[in-house]
Amino acid sequence: MLFAIVLAASLPASPWGPAPLQTPLQLPTAPVPSTDPAAPAVVPAGPGGTAVGGGPRYAFEVKDIQVEGLDWRGTLRGKARRLGWEAGVTTWAVDELTVEALMAHVQGSNRSLLMQAPPAMAGAGESARTLTGSTVQLVVDMERSPVGAGGPGQPQQDVSYSPVLEQMHNGVDLAVSASPSAGGGLMLGLNLDESSIQQVHTGTFEDAIDGNASGDDRPILGLFRRRGGEPDDPSVSKAGAMSLQASFKVPEVIRSHVEGSWELKRGESLLVSLGARSGAEKWGRPSVVERLVLITAKPESGLSPRSLEAIPEVNPAPTAPPPVPGSPPLPSATPPR
Repeated sequence: MLFAIVLAASLPASPWGPAPLQTPLQLPTAPVPSTDPAAPAVVPAGPGGTAVGGGPRYAFEVKDIQVEGLDWRGTLRGKARRLGWEAGVTTWAVDELTVEALMAHVQGSNRSLLMQAPPAMAGAGESARTLTGSTVQLVVDMERSPVGAGGPGQPQQDVSYSPVLEQMHNGVDLAVSASPSAGGGLMLGLNLDESSIQQVHTGTFEDAIDGNASGDDRPILGLFRRRGGEPDDPSVSKAGAMSLQASFKVPEVIRSHVEGSWELKRGESLLVSLGARSGAEKWGRPSVVERLVLITAKPESGLSPRSLEAIPEVNPAPTAPPPVPGSPPLPSATPPR
């Protein structure tokens, strides 16, 4: 059982996962900076740069890119400033022409995915929050639920299984901020968390319910009991064990965390690579996919009135995830008396 709620996407669904269902935007809880020393890839702030108090409001544009192969890096040669690298996560400062070349490369690949985050705006030094991806619901476990009792001192009669449903955000959730810098550019702050489902594996288990004692000719009660007047069913034993089978999902998840601030020159954007990972097989061998996040901050004075109308005055407040829809319990079985 797997449901998804798409938040933002500008190209078709990823070839490496199931097609999501489209519903209204839902924002999960605000991201919390990772304090776990085992958390992967925390990129330190770049050297130099001093933020200047005050300043204009900034509009933030965020693109979440999954590009096939590593050839895209050729668009950066001699055109980008590398700001840092740690544990496979790389940050660059890229100008507008380099951004255009990168977008042309991505859009020219039919196996690349580009998602546009909802627009956001914040004052200088204030944080704006946005995200891409989907909310995914998984059956992560099954709970055995005895129901009813045969009286004082009697064992419970019916046994059923109820699915344990959990939700997780499959995508990028980030908070960004910007302030004017003394060098005429801006200081861009970032707190980013990625949770990416690569695959969803299915597991099953069986649970046995003891039947009648040896020599007891009574039929087993419960779901598989014989109805009166029906012929004997050889698949239903009169003695022995009865088994129930249930399945659950175990996701294969990649998690990344990036936090820091960097000084950008006028007209530059921040490009973050969250690292390469294996994608779906292509011609009998695994392909390589690299996930990028491109962040552009523009002062309000540099935006057209039409662009300002599309940006909310205040960032939408996070709302609770949609309620988990009720699921009927699996068939029950009654052990023999």
